[in-house]
Amino acid sequence: MPYSRPGVYVEERALPNVVAYGTRVAVANFIGVSDRGPTTPERFDSWGTFVNNFGGFTNSELHHAVYHYFANGGRVAHVTRVVGSGALASTVAIPGSYGALTASTGAANLLTISAQNPGVWGNSVTVSLTQLLAATGTFDLTVYYQNNQVEVFRSLSVKATDPRYVESVVNSASQGSAYISASVLAAAKTMLAGGGDAKFNALTGAPLAAGAAGSAPADGDWTTAINAQSSVEGPFLLNLAGMTTLANVNTALNYAAQRLDTFVIIDADAASSAAKNIGTIPQYTKLSFGAVYYPRVVMNDPSSTSQGGTRISQPSGAIMGIYVTTDATRGVFKAPAGVSAVVGGALALEHRPTNAEMGSLNDSHINCLKSDLNVNGITVWGARTLKMDTLDGYIPVRRSLIYLKQALEDACAFAVFEPNDARLWDQVQNRANKILTDFWNAGGLKGLSAKQAFYATCDASNNTDTTISAGEVHLEVGVALQVPAEFVIIQIGLWAGGTVTNELL
Repeated sequence: MPYSRPGVYVEERALPNVVAYGTRVAVANFIGVSDRGPTTPERFDSWGTFVNNFGGFTNSELHHAVYHYFANGGRVAHVTRVVGSGALASTVAIPGSYGALTASTGAANLLTISAQNPGVWGNSVTVSLTQLLAATGTFDLTVYYQNNQVEVFRSLSVKATDPRYVESVVNSASQGSAYISASVLAAAKTMLAGGGDAKFNALTGAPLAAGAAGSAPADGDWTTAINAQSSVEGPFLLNLAGMTTLANVNTALNYAAQRLDTFVIIDADAASSAAKNIGTIPQYTKLSFGAVYYPRVVMNDPSSTSQGGTRISQPSGAIMGIYVTTDATRGVFKAPAGVSAVVGGALALEHRPTNAEMGSLNDSHINCLKSDLNVNGITVWGARTLKMDTLDGYIPVRRSLIYLKQALEDACAFAVFEPNDARLWDQVQNRANKILTDFWNAGGLKGLSAKQAFYATCDASNNTDTTISAGEVHLEVGVALQVPAEFVIIQIGLWAGGTVTNELL
């Protein structure tokens, strides 16, 4: 491939007798429809912080997916709301006056307060302003949502030079408002920059208005939301909550394959028929960067007003939590499946596949959920990607590949712009050996010795005068990745007095 931007480049190559694969611990990224919430990826480390920005439970699949992710061991999630055309944020103009310090003149709007994001929800926001000191134009700003006080920002100013400048404080990504954003109008900015002052009239309970939900999101809106994940550093798991349309799922799969550090958890078709989902699978792009899970599950419904309420939900949020938990406790080389992969909060399956259906689903690379309530509960009982008949048809193989690529890229970043000679090659090779040895010791690679498990070459054999002149350093890595045991075969026979009778189970 051509190289133009200075940096570290990781390539996947077919190597003799060894398969090169890898991965890195991931967080979850959710995209979905909601009445409220940011339309670009926002980071949350708990269900509570998510609710602060997206509101409490609605009937959206997104809320339930995020809830069950955290309930199943999820730690960090980025969430993006997808909206359709015509979606508008509620606003209100804040009146006042500004002018020369000696004589304030010119009644006008000084400030626009807008809801943080589009939707009718913003029409339930009101704000109050209290003037503190007329000479400096400082004021307190109180925010109400659904008639409840939710935020207070004190000693704000409309002057950009003030440390409590309203735009800097209210719009701060870390300490700002979860409900509104503030913008000083251009004319006021010009006057204030020239030394003017500003005054506000007392304003109580000014409602934001004209918020609109817009139309139902179209495929292009989902594509926009998927591409917005480019602002998030990988690796990550990606789920389109409740979205099963082939065009959008394939867009997500192609995006993941282009990034090389993303793995898509796909919601199966909502129909309970195993045969219908098997028929759908051939239409997905055959990539190892995604996996489908079936069927939907009957979950505890924390949004229910009745005790013991339940809801049929897609399992993807809970499964992403299981991925993260498995990564932390075992490593990415362990399939997020088996008797330990229990779906917390699941009470039953919408449709309990027969043994024959489970076989057909697995052959079609659809990962089943298994119901064994007397022993383990609802467990994940599949570990296949959408790519068939290749080693990366297994989830832990593809995700190990993602992990090792990212780890090697991070380890080799120091080499950019260093003198390109044998001393640099030794450092690169030593760092690669350290990463691969640690991965092997943890159980991520086959082999009774490190020599059997991997190799890393960065020396004169693959760094020639030609590559040096081109500004390139070449590191070649081969790894023998672990493949999960899908089928445990037990052969048993009757033994009595030296006579063996075989019995098939």
